[in-house]
Amino acid sequence: MRNALLALSFVPSLALAANDAFFIETFDQPVARRDAGGNWTEIYDVATMRSVTLSAAHRGAGGITFTRNLGVTTTGTDTQLEWVGRESPRGDSWLRWWMRTRVTMAAPQQLIGFGDTNVPNHLGIAYDPTGLFLTGFDGDGQYFNPRAANLPDSNWHLYEIFLRGMGFSDAGVTVIVDGTAVLDYRVGFDFVDAGVRQINIGYTYGAPRTLIGSVDFDDVRGSLTRPAGIARINGVNGPWYADTCVQLRVDFATSDRFLQQPLFDSNTITLASVPSGTFFSEATCTQQLPISFSADAGTTVINVWFRPTSAATYFLTASASDLLPGLGSLSVQPAMDAGRDAGEIDAGTDAGIVSVPDAGSDDAGTLDAGTLDAGTLDAGTSDAGTSATSDAGTSDAGVELEPRELAVGCSCATGAWPLVLLGVAMWRARRRR
Repeated sequence: MRNALLALSFVPSLALAANDAFFIETFDQPVARRDAGGNWTEIYDVATMRSVTLSAAHRGAGGITFTRNLGVTTTGTDTQLEWVGRESPRGDSWLRWWMRTRVTMAAPQQLIGFGDTNVPNHLGIAYDPTGLFLTGFDGDGQYFNPRAANLPDSNWHLYEIFLRGMGFSDAGVTVIVDGTAVLDYRVGFDFVDAGVRQINIGYTYGAPRTLIGSVDFDDVRGSLTRPAGIARINGVNGPWYADTCVQLRVDFATSDRFLQQPLFDSNTITLASVPSGTFFSEATCTQQLPISFSADAGTTVINVWFRPTSAATYFLTASASDLLPGLGSLSVQPAMDAGRDAGEIDAGTDAGIVSVPDAGSDDAGTLDAGTLDAGTLDAGTSDAGTSATSDAGTSDAGVELEPRELAVGCSCATGAWPLVLLGVAMWRARRRR
């Protein structure tokens, strides 16, 4: 299979996404303190254990797990890792991480913090019996705790926080889960005094510390721009016929599928189709691709080829190890009549061409209007990479969006009185520092 990979067409980005990252933690190595060349200051309490293990990894050699088996009735900080930067943020910042929660007894517990805890304006994501909440303090020291989403299931989910307006008096926060904006909170933060960059993960604060279970983290990163979050797969130059070699385009985009972005680091790429078909590395469909292969950091596009064996709608999946999987489809017509060249299309037309967007395009993966001959594609079967429909960002100030189901879902009202106690306790603790 090495020859197949050598022929595979990779298109690199002119600038790696890593250039604007201000924090990177993969947990593929044991956690190291900053004085030993690592990222972290350790805050440890006997109520919660932590360890870096393969079983806690979303990908790679390790992830970190925090486990509490016995609750503590006191309120305060618990086992966590803290990173404090050496510069004051200004403008936009992104924090993204993979997280898996396996909770057997729910209680108000902040799991990740973003922002300098020595100044009022910092925030975090808290687990509560009624859902996930955005918690923190605005620039005036007022506590806030809007509900962001239903409780997640025990699978891995990709979380992102977009903090805009750092260093200014009119800032806002967006919380994104698996590519969908679940909360767009515009409260007019006064973030003029933003302090320094800071990230805390673990059981950062509980009121009281009675959540029982474990939380796993992997691939925690902070950056100035939104990184790639999903793979996309589209057919190129249709219409497509059975028993011909069909070109496919695999690329990578922000998790809302809107903006093409390069891979942050090396990823394992896996392609699949239903009904099953075979993927190839070149246009003659003679060099078969392995089930999985590696793509380097900075890759934006991978050109591959696919041979459908019969007329059908083929549902395609492109997975990258650090991204959400992307779905696409091909509406394949019966094999062409004998004597007609493979891949030939009607002269003078570009019927069936799927529009693959340039970076920044707002019609990512949609079909070019007016370019389809009637009947070449079944309606709705070629929506690979289409922008996810979301009313994210449309809410008025402080109005939460409809929480998106993550799996176990909670139909509870938004009231979360225990989180009010969490906020009061965090405020008192901060005032004592």
